[in-house]
Amino acid sequence: MACSGAGGCAATCIFLLSQPRGDRAKEIDPPMSRVVDISVSEHLRKMPPAVRSTVEAARRTVLVIAPEAHEIPYQSHPPRSASAMWKIARYAIDGTNVLGIGTFPTHSTIFFYRGRELDDGSGLLQGGGKDSRFVTLRTSADVERPAVKEVVRKALKLGPPRRFDSPVDTRPSFQDVHRER
Repeated sequence: MACSGAGGCAATCIFLLSQPRGDRAKEIDPPMSRVVDISVSEHLRKMPPAVRSTVEAARRTVLVIAPEAHEIPYQSHPPRSASAMWKIARYAIDGTNVLGIGTFPTHSTIFFYRGRELDDGSGLLQGGGKDSRFVTLRTSADVERPAVKEVVRKALKLGPPRRFDSPVDTRPSFQDVHRER
């Protein structure tokens, strides 16, 4: 039963609410959708061939340099806009995101969560946001460049971010003060 919008709304709602829950659920509850995890392999299958080999090379490079890194696939779909990045996977060490791989229709990127702190010395890092930086990869050969591999290594060595931007507080704690008495 659906609301006709012509004065029958109240009657329809009263009727539905008077029905046992099982019958009402069929009328007003949408079917539950099944949650399906999207793997990196599935992302690769959906990816345009022009960038697939570049993303595969970037993935191999990260996993060779940091086999201990945990690969976490983004649960996303190809973007509708050619100017939006499709995030494929991120790589975490000890539960901290270190870097990720994303793609556009004509190129791919390795993006670094703490890129601002990286000193690549080669001018590869792009971006001017608060923390993140990225390297543009136009071909799979770009991933093989020593400078790209070095930036990946440096990012993995940074470790987890500092919790506070202020220096360590050296004042005695409450417990220290009372212990001295």
